[in-house]
Amino acid sequence: MVKLAVPRGTTSSGKTEIHQPALSQTEPTITPFTHLVTAYRHAHLREGLPELVVDIEDTIARQKQDTLAVLNRRYGVDVSIEEAISFKVQETYARKYPDLPPIERPEIIRIHQELWVKGPQLTDPRIPRIIESLRRGWNISLVTATVADQMLVMERLGAKGVRWDHFEIVGSSSEKVQRRPQAFGAMDDHDQVAMSFADMGRVGMVLDAPWNKGAEKKSAGRIVRVADWQEAHDMIMDEMLPEAKAALRA
Repeated sequence: MVKLAVPRGTTSSGKTEIHQPALSQTEPTITPFTHLVTAYRHAHLREGLPELVVDIEDTIARQKQDTLAVLNRRYGVDVSIEEAISFKVQETYARKYPDLPPIERPEIIRIHQELWVKGPQLTDPRIPRIIESLRRGWNISLVTATVADQMLVMERLGAKGVRWDHFEIVGSSSEKVQRRPQAFGAMDDHDQVAMSFADMGRVGMVLDAPWNKGAEKKSAGRIVRVADWQEAHDMIMDEMLPEAKAALRA
């Protein structure tokens, strides 16, 4: 078991100091969704370290559960996170409440943006120190397909103490492996993303969530399920890191 150390100083080991954005004094301007199909990059990859791609929404920052809470209050209904087995929230509500007015995508987008403006809750309060511990052996690339403004996401994560080596917003989850083909592996709550990395001969790790139950069985064991961030940390550092270092030396 790897003991997590409390981060000291402004950086972990490495040649490059990572300057995270400070939280602005005014609320950032939210840009239209169509603006976000162009990836935004913020990269300081450190030489000699393998790369691990980590998702943001529902892996680091809670989104789906809070989106459901907003919709439940707005429409006076009750859809639980266990019922939202699809990534298409609109279909979940239509299935349970067929008489409910259709929930359109612009409304979902706006809720996501508002949650980021307010400041998201972390899926695990240990995430900042776990990521800092991972960065002692890895370049951590945060890559996500969000409808929120990129600078807003960076500011809010930075305010939560989350740090990274590379940050990128992509137009869809399927683009993650295309954007980071050199990464040794990925951690995501979406099993299809984990599978896309496994299909490339990389490590695909899925963070346990109600909507991805049974994913590792469907993948015939090609992706790995982790129960929480602590289990992910131990697997990444104890099992994946030696293999990744060997691959870099090859």
